[in-house]
Amino acid sequence: MRRRTAIAVLLVAGMLSCAMRASAQPPPPAKPVMPNIVLIVADDLGIGEVGVYGQREIQTPSIDRLASQGLRFRQFYSANPLCAPARCALMTGRHVGHCRVWGNDVDYLRPEDVTLAEVLQKGGYATGLFGKWGLSKNDKPESFPTSQGFDEFFGFLDQRHAHNYFPTFLVHNAGERVPLPNVVPNEMAYGMGDATGEKVYSDDMIAERARDWVRANKDTRFFLCYTPTLPHINNEGAKAPDGGFEVPDLGIYQDKDWPLPKKSYAAMITRLDANVGRLMALLDDLKLADRTIVMFTSDNGSTFLKSANDGRTNIVGDWFNGRGPYRGYKYDVYEGGIRVPTIVRWPGRIKPGSVTDEVGWFPDIFPTFIGLAGMIAPPGGDGISLGRLFLGVDQPPPERDFLYWYVTEWPQEAVRQGNWKAVWTIKDKALVPELFDLDADPGERHDVSGANPEIMTRLDAIRKREGAQRTPILELK
Repeated sequence: MRRRTAIAVLLVAGMLSCAMRASAQPPPPAKPVMPNIVLIVADDLGIGEVGVYGQREIQTPSIDRLASQGLRFRQFYSANPLCAPARCALMTGRHVGHCRVWGNDVDYLRPEDVTLAEVLQKGGYATGLFGKWGLSKNDKPESFPTSQGFDEFFGFLDQRHAHNYFPTFLVHNAGERVPLPNVVPNEMAYGMGDATGEKVYSDDMIAERARDWVRANKDTRFFLCYTPTLPHINNEGAKAPDGGFEVPDLGIYQDKDWPLPKKSYAAMITRLDANVGRLMALLDDLKLADRTIVMFTSDNGSTFLKSANDGRTNIVGDWFNGRGPYRGYKYDVYEGGIRVPTIVRWPGRIKPGSVTDEVGWFPDIFPTFIGLAGMIAPPGGDGISLGRLFLGVDQPPPERDFLYWYVTEWPQEAVRQGNWKAVWTIKDKALVPELFDLDADPGERHDVSGANPEIMTRLDAIRKREGAQRTPILELK
């Protein structure tokens, strides 16, 4: 009841935008544009693994075309280098120091949490999620997508279930299991495992269901959240010949003189690209493109395989320079783990082929889309609206004080303020700080903390304040 009351207040606030302002968000336009919204979140796609960001060996023509039609961010960040906390920050507009799910397999969404989908749903949008959710506990229906603002859901509730591209079932709506003819002999309680009988590729089926949902809702205003699992590795199948990079065929990479895992990984990314292309073509066919804003991003940086002693070997990000010019991979708060490929298209609003150096991150997505829908984002968020960029409004950006990251595995924290970014890492049971000037050193190669003690003191105060609700990282190791 408290949540419904809160959302009702938000909707009224949107109508009274002349009288109210969100603390970090400009008021909605006088005449709300209320576009359809398509949000695509790839899984572990590194910034360097897309052609328009410099990739030369993996083919991504559809994503590159999206960039040629819209706006490409050079400095857009995930809120975390791990799947679940990044997605929680996206859905709630709160960074990992404040949101409910602050680590993989840590907590789940509750009735009092207000999601982006829920506010849009109450504002008259049809809402659909197709793909990976990862913010639920399997025996807690109140945490399922259909209890968190989505009219329809199809895909994976559990992020470990999502590792398997050939599962024995997918989940529809409030926990209904849709059986698939795949065989998983070592299947665990909630569908995790490594398939030996591979019949139906889950990611293709999810993409098709997403397109069917768009067709069914073409005459209403809709929010589609499409979260494919590509190109995430199947951790349970990492010892298989393909290295856990499961794909039905190698496509254009079949005859490459590469090891099978490398060919498989490239094929996964090109398959993701093809499904993005099919969705864009559908919007064109239905004549929805001009009134639909499309945002493409990834939940974190490129991945790697773990060795038996939990070190880092066989770096996937190095196969194709998936991290680009940056330092770090998935799990790292260095730029390679959190700076993600991000593209926004809105014909007639966003100038085709444009590029921005403005900094954005996952918590901004909530107030941006809520504002474009003519409503006010809930208080307590950690993002600012990027709506002026998407509307082509020539005005200075809202003031942003800092960005904050906290990660539980290989424990790290980071704070960015302006061009300065501080990173704290555990080494030999001690907290080791580093400081980088991202304008001069975007690859984070030169620690300048010793020469800038005042800046380190300021950023450390932000770290302690914003991470106060989390376990100190020294205690995580």
